Amino acid sequence: MTLTPHENFRQDINGLRALAVMAVVLFHFHIAGFQGGYVGVDIFFVISGYLMTRIILSASEAGNFSISAFYLARAKRIVPALLVMCAALLAVGWFLPLTAHEYQQLAKHVRDSALFVSNHTYARESGYFDTAAHEKWLLHTWSLSVEWQFYLLLPLFVVAFRKIHRVARPALFLPVLLLASLIACLLITTLKPEKAFFLLPFRAWELLAGGLVYLFAERRSVSPRLAQIIAITSVTLLIATTLLLSSADPWPGWRAIAPVALACLVIAVRHENNVILANPAAQWIGLRSYSIYLWHWPLVVELGLYGLQDNAGAIAAALVATLIAGALSYRHIEIPTRQHFSRRHSRYAWMAFAAITLGLAVPASWLSEQQSLALRPQAERVSALLADEAPLENTWRPECFNGSQKDGCLYGKTPIGAMMVGDSHAGVTVTALLRTAAEFGQGVQLWSKGACMTVLDIQSVDQAEGERCKAFNQAVFATTMAAEASRPIVIVNRASLYPFGLFRIETHLTGRPQAVLPGISAEQQVDYLADYRRRLIETACAYARNQRPVYYMLPIPEFAVNVPNALARILMRHTGDAPDITTSLADYHQRNDFVIGALNEARDRCGVHLLDPVPYLCEKEKCYGSRDGRPLFSDNNHLNERGRRALAPMFRTVFTEK
Repeated sequence: MTLTPHENFRQDINGLRALAVMAVVLFHFHIAGFQGGYVGVDIFFVISGYLMTRIILSASEAGNFSISAFYLARAKRIVPALLVMCAALLAVGWFLPLTAHEYQQLAKHVRDSALFVSNHTYARESGYFDTAAHEKWLLHTWSLSVEWQFYLLLPLFVVAFRKIHRVARPALFLPVLLLASLIACLLITTLKPEKAFFLLPFRAWELLAGGLVYLFAERRSVSPRLAQIIAITSVTLLIATTLLLSSADPWPGWRAIAPVALACLVIAVRHENNVILANPAAQWIGLRSYSIYLWHWPLVVELGLYGLQDNAGAIAAALVATLIAGALSYRHIEIPTRQHFSRRHSRYAWMAFAAITLGLAVPASWLSEQQSLALRPQAERVSALLADEAPLENTWRPECFNGSQKDGCLYGKTPIGAMMVGDSHAGVTVTALLRTAAEFGQGVQLWSKGACMTVLDIQSVDQAEGERCKAFNQAVFATTMAAEASRPIVIVNRASLYPFGLFRIETHLTGRPQAVLPGISAEQQVDYLADYRRRLIETACAYARNQRPVYYMLPIPEFAVNVPNALARILMRHTGDAPDITTSLADYHQRNDFVIGALNEARDRCGVHLLDPVPYLCEKEKCYGSRDGRPLFSDNNHLNERGRRALAPMFRTVFTEK
């Protein structure tokens, strides 16, 4: 028979929601100790899988299951609060210090969140030049899109299997689907980590695991004492995972199995009086967990918008605001809209949901396509101030950036005075070298591939791309070694990225090494770093053999903010001179001294010449992301043309020491 609302409510599951949402919130606000709090999303997936399977199968057994009614019930639960939050951000964003591009992106993400496809959007956007993760106001809606897509597909699978074979039981095919999804997840987490993180096929096993709890444990019970032991132990271990895991760990992958299994155990034993989950605070948060989840991330982004992401007082205020916003959304949006639509005919409800969804998605889509938002004059003014200088040549030639040019790309005119090799930092720095080469009547030949460090036999964390990186490095090495021995090679890389990972603003998973070394795991940190250092030195020395002149540029400064965006926000709030975006020289050395030490050894061992950008971009213990209100970078780590011009004199030695 169909479960009644009273029978549906379980204190343990409600408390588990509270644990999940607070883990995520504390992780996103970077509260010390909760570096593994992202497992809260996985707990939510297990809960949703259990509840949806229970709803579908209990109604099917009673003979009154309706796919349309199921979808409508999910819409009543999810859509109103989500759309209100999206509409509020779109409206408030108009008045926030966002650049025209940032507002366009916000509008695009509002549209995709309202249509429950934002997980695909973020999977596509994830990459080396992706907008900083902490600048995406609706990044957290990816998990809602995954759940919605699961809600759409699960009842269709159940109905389809029963029509194909009348005795087909969910207990037969759901485990098969789970196993297929889990295997795909384990493979893709290594091959395509961003797809594994965001897309349903590689997350479905977590939801299906909750479904299997209903199938195999719902009508079974254990003694109250054993249930208590299992529940408290499982909850304690779940909390431990939020403390022990790290955002540097590849996710979901095999590491997600433990928290998923623990969440399943908590649900399976039905220990309603769990002191951790059933206390009043946990119950209060659990009821409001959806709205708390909706509103916490925009507040995280807002802290970053005003440079307060590390301010303890601001973080505390934002945490309180998160709970208040969640409570208000629950009280004034979730409950009233659910009651309102429950009293209306389903046709009316469907028409209303379609109207309000399209009423938000269509204008948001239009705004996302507007190249010049003239109604936001402050954004127009700032865009003019931040405009970059015209480059000597077009730096962003795709074939010169993706490594597809076997013979390299020629910048300037022949004769070729120098060759440049490296990752995207080489790709954007080439015009600085060209500017100096042109003074000597020479050109530059470039081989660059984004996110591909110049180390032989190295691979990126994206295994498929990593194989291409390895092949690229080997081909470039062979080609450059065949060139005349007197022609200098300049090597430029974001070398500290690969062992130490991306900055917080660049990704949802910080500190994850971006390089895979044969036969060694990044988890073996001491051995990993030693092997990376050895390979870096050996590759530099291999290029320098036979007394070929090799110049290795030390790392350029990196910033904790997107430089032009941060500068734009300052300019949009103030009409006077803007303070420059800087980072301390001490932070520069903390990030890069490991690599600098390795390159110093390459210099001493095999005569590699080192080019130091610090004198050109730093002074008085500060490194500059902008000068006199004009950015030197196009993001947080790539120089723009103005920055490259400042760096050009550094390359003079390449042409004068021949």
